[in-house]
Amino acid sequence: LPWLAAPLAAWALVVSQTRSAWIGAVAGLAVVAARRAPRLVWLVAAAVAALVLARPAALESRLTIGDASSRDRVYMWQAGLDMVLDRPVFGQGPGMILLAYPRYRWPEATHPQQPHLHNNVLQLAAERGIPGLAFFAWWAGAAALAAWREALRGGAGAWAAAAVLAALAAVLLAGLFEYNLGDSEVLMLVLLLTAVPFALAKGRPASA
Repeated sequence: LPWLAAPLAAWALVVSQTRSAWIGAVAGLAVVAARRAPRLVWLVAAAVAALVLARPAALESRLTIGDASSRDRVYMWQAGLDMVLDRPVFGQGPGMILLAYPRYRWPEATHPQQPHLHNNVLQLAAERGIPGLAFFAWWAGAAALAAWREALRGGAGAWAAAAVLAALAAVLLAGLFEYNLGDSEVLMLVLLLTAVPFALAKGRPASA
C-alpha cells in the first residue's frame, strides 16, 4: 500500500503548486526518516537542496518568496499581529476575521478582504486571543508528546504513533503558511490522528 500511495501523493503535491504543502510534506518525511534511520534525514535535506538548486521550469515560479502571493501573506500577518495587539485577551471573535480585516489591512496589501490570515497561529490568536492560542499550543504539544512516547515504547503500535507524529509535524509546519486547520477535512483528520496514541496507551495491558 505505501508503494502505491507514495507516487500518487508525490504527484498530487507537485501539481498542487502549494508551497505550504511541500514544506509540510518535507517535515513529515523528515520525521519518518528520523524514526527509521537518523541518517535518512540528510537524504531528505539533500533532495530538497537539489530541487532548490535545479529549479525545474515547472516549479520555478513557486520556488520563490518574492512573488505577489508571498508579499500579500506578509501584509496579512502584519494585520493579524495588529489584531492580536488590539484585542489580546478575547480576540476579534470566531469567524470575525473577514469582517475585521478591512480595519487592520495594510495599504500595500493586494486584496481588500481576507477570510483568514494564512497562518494557524495568527488566526487562532487574532480570533480567540492569546489564551486561546495557549490552549491550542498545549493541545498540540500534549498530542505530539503522547505520540512520541508511544513511538519510543516500541511494539505493534510504534509505527502508528510515529505516523501520527509525522502527520502532526506536516500539518502544523504547513500551517505556519496556511490556515489548513480551517478546512474541516484537515481538522477532522488531525483530531482523529491525535486520538491514536491515547488509544494505544489505553489498549495496552496495565503490566506493559
